Amino acid sequence: FNFPLTCTLVYMAVCGLIGVGGWATGMLRTPKVTNDQLLKFLPMAIFHTFGNALMMISLGNVPVSFTHTIKACEPFVMVLTSALILGSRPSLRLIMTLVPIVVGVSVASVTELSFTWLGFGAAMASNFASAFRNTYSKANLKQARGDLSSVNLLTIVSFMGALMLTPFALYFEGAALNPAVVSAQGLQWAPLVLSIVMAGATMTFYQQLSYSMLSK
Repeated sequence: FNFPLTCTLVYMAVCGLIGVGGWATGMLRTPKVTNDQLLKFLPMAIFHTFGNALMMISLGNVPVSFTHTIKACEPFVMVLTSALILGSRPSLRLIMTLVPIVVGVSVASVTELSFTWLGFGAAMASNFASAFRNTYSKANLKQARGDLSSVNLLTIVSFMGALMLTPFALYFEGAALNPAVVSAQGLQWAPLVLSIVMAGATMTFYQQLSYSMLSK
C-alpha cells in the first residue's frame, strides 16, 4: 500500500482530531491563536509536513527497520543544523556520543540487502526536515507561541499541514485510491483504514512526547 501522501494526511488529520477531542473534553485547554501566530507557525508546519511525508515515502521503498535505522541519525542532523543555523558549538562529549550512531547507520546502509537510494534519501531528508522544524521552533517560537502548550502546538501545526497536503494527496493519489485497487493488492478496505488510523494515533502520541521534550 504505497500511498505516502494519503497516509501522511490521515496521520495529520487524526493528530488534529485527537487534539480537538482534548479541547472538547477539557483535557486540554482550548487555545486562543491569532493570525500573526498562525503565520509564524507556517514554516514549522511546512517542515513538519515534509518530514512526515518523506518518512512515509521511505517506508514504501525500504524495510521499516531500515527506515528507522536511518531516522536514528536525527540527533546528529539536529546538532549539525543547530551549529549551521544557530551557531551553537557542540561539546566534544556530545560529538563522541554521536560517532557510534553515524558508524552504525553507515554499516547498516552498506549491508542492507533491500537498499534503495530513494528509500535512504527520503529517510535522510526527513531527518533534515525534522531538524529544521525543531531548530526553527527553538529559535523563533518561544515568544510567538506564548502560553500555548506543546500538545496544542502540535495539534495546530498538524491541522495546517493537513490543509496544505490535501490538494497534493488528491492530485497525486486520489484517483488511484479506491476499493478496487486495494482489493487487487490483496487487502480489505475496512481493516486497512482502521490500521492507518491506528497508526496515525500511535504516531500522534509519539510526536506529542517529542514536542513536549522539545519545549523543555
